[in-house]
Amino acid sequence: MIVINATDYSVDIASNSNYQYYDQKFDDIFEKLYDKILKYKKTFESNNYSKDSLIKETKTTIMIIGISDLMNKISVENKLKFGDLFNFTKNMGVIDCIIVDYINQIKKIEFESWFKESVNIDNGIWVGNGINDQFTLKVTGRTNEMRENITDDFCFVVDRGIPILVKYIKSF
Repeated sequence: MIVINATDYSVDIASNSNYQYYDQKFDDIFEKLYDKILKYKKTFESNNYSKDSLIKETKTTIMIIGISDLMNKISVENKLKFGDLFNFTKNMGVIDCIIVDYINQIKKIEFESWFKESVNIDNGIWVGNGINDQFTLKVTGRTNEMRENITDDFCFVVDRGIPILVKYIKSF
């Protein structure tokens, strides 16, 4: 797992050694990821778009905390290639991306072509109130729980458009 933290969000990096953590030098990490993805893309295309051609590659999850902040912190050249990160990997099955941000920040990018083509808005996690009043995360049904005030130790897990209220543990 690769965690890219472009915000001031506090992450306890000492508690888990199972991921690579980056909170600076975003252009450097982007260029390394881009080169890796281009290598995968070349293999994928030269094997008639067969996922089996990448079966030996290590599956990677990239978590981007603060996607709009990240976009402001990378070079213009990398901004132009940013959508490729999602578009190239969406059918390969070897890289997954998780976007973590406030809904008002995601709204700023939801009409970008790479977002519309590559981000699954039927699945997500909504922390706090207001899931009933937003339209970015696609929710197919409305429940009474969605209208209630919920405390910050509950969230909605949206799976294929269906919201489920769950309690999550913030710390041990």
